[in-house]
Amino acid sequence: MTLFTHEGRLIVASAMLVPAMVSLWLMAVPGIVTPSTYATIAALMLALAAIVLNTYKSAQAPGSMGHVLYQTELATASSGRAAGTSDVAGSGF
Repeated sequence: MTLFTHEGRLIVASAMLVPAMVSLWLMAVPGIVTPSTYATIAALMLALAAIVLNTYKSAQAPGSMGHVLYQTELATASSGRAAGTSDVAGSGF
């Protein structure tokens, strides 16, 4: 989903930020959250942060077309066959 308007970005950001802020507030107030709930929320927040960072890293554009071609050549060289060919002899057909 690509958001082009400032209003759309603001809505999505607030929809994602409000639950996180409420969870942090509940964890900050002593006595409201039991230790097991605290640990579960903390683990979920760490997992969410890892997913967001990994998604952000994967969504970045490559530096250049040369970089994409180099990665493609590495992938085909490591598989041991040319790009666009299949292993018909090893498949039993």
